[in-house]
Amino acid sequence: MNQNTIQNLVDKLMQETAGSLNNSLKYYWPSKTNKNTGNALHEGNILMHLGRACLNNEWVVYQQAARHSEADQQPPQHGASGWLDMLAYNPQNRIQLRVEAKRFIKSDSFSKISDDIQKINNFRLNRVDNAESEILNPKFTVGLIAVVTHDQRKKDWWDQQHANSEEDAINTLLSRHLRNTAPAEKDSTRSLSLINSYSNGWLLYAWHFVP
Repeated sequence: MNQNTIQNLVDKLMQETAGSLNNSLKYYWPSKTNKNTGNALHEGNILMHLGRACLNNEWVVYQQAARHSEADQQPPQHGASGWLDMLAYNPQNRIQLRVEAKRFIKSDSFSKISDDIQKINNFRLNRVDNAESEILNPKFTVGLIAVVTHDQRKKDWWDQQHANSEEDAINTLLSRHLRNTAPAEKDSTRSLSLINSYSNGWLLYAWHFVP
């Protein structure tokens, strides 16, 4: 299995996620409409439909997986920061998938997405209660950032990975990360449309091999 194969697997999951979510959005757009949030969906909608796509493709899925420390294998006492949005595993290809989802709205979203990338990279599984599980020793460990936005500028930035003057420092940092962690054979950033009669938006995603 090479990078292109993993890209194809991730693309398939995200295309099914967007398709399933779009089908639901034909009937209702469940978000606020004000200056702070615009029309962006809550990221929980991504996770729900991505989980369904994983299950339909013979992945096993765990929502809100607890993060454990390397030393004592106890969950860290840091509240929400101790949880990964979604953990999935593909037994056929022995791929461990770590997912964080976000709404990409205001300028601080750049920083939050950068934090989520670090959360993915630093995540430790519970080895005490799962000593014999093959998920602990995958052939590939992949991090996936999935983002929903209604902002055309942020969608364009994601596609192009260009920094701009609006959120310069953090934007540049995140852009550099996406370039550095994207597979060498081709860039892993993608965008999919979420458009219907109620509103519009985009599902953005990028994956990387976890170091």
